[in-house]
Amino acid sequence: AVLEGIRDVCGDVPIFGGSAADDSVVDGSENGVWWQLKGDLASWDVHDDAVALAAVWLYQDANVSCFLSHCFGPGQRKGSISKANGRLLHEIDGRPAAEVLNEWTDGALESQVTAGEGLIQKQTMFFPLAVPHQDMEQWSLKRLLPSDPTTVHHRLIHAKAIHGGSVECYGEVVPGEVRMLEEKVSDMTGSFTALVKTAMERASFEIKGAVVNMCAGFSSELLRSDRIMEQ
Repeated sequence: AVLEGIRDVCGDVPIFGGSAADDSVVDGSENGVWWQLKGDLASWDVHDDAVALAAVWLYQDANVSCFLSHCFGPGQRKGSISKANGRLLHEIDGRPAAEVLNEWTDGALESQVTAGEGLIQKQTMFFPLAVPHQDMEQWSLKRLLPSDPTTVHHRLIHAKAIHGGSVECYGEVVPGEVRMLEEKVSDMTGSFTALVKTAMERASFEIKGAVVNMCAGFSSELLRSDRIMEQ
């Protein structure tokens, strides 16, 4: 609904965003109240159940280049989502999704699967899922992506928690192929450097500045690495 409202008012414009989070995503601490910051030159407010928007207005002589990517690659583990509802992934290959993901992560989710509940965002931080994109007609995706009708485009989503045998995700899931992606921590600085170089090569003008938005897990690992500062 939020994206539809932006498109109705602003037309076909690039939109970048993400979900609110806190340190529990990366260090295993107790979940706090995830919040959003809203404000302007006059005042600032904090909300715990809201959507914060920031619009960039460009003058006619301004140039901008947008680049969206990730630092994950396809792994060997894949299956077929046989049952899903909204953000709940119920079954993969006819089996409880929680059990399948536990096998795919070599038992990293064993305690949550045994308990039938629990957060798994830290354990699956570097193992997101690639699922089919169900909105090719919407958001002018056909204009942005290859037009080959035989090509299946995917979205990257992270798993959040286990509820019984089901897995709650940070995005909607639909029946179809699902593949676990992988990224080794040791490869992250190199992947990030490659993304920066690609973004700079795509810009056909002199670059004056940049805005970088990355997920909590990825940024936490970069902060622990001195190599990214050197590069």
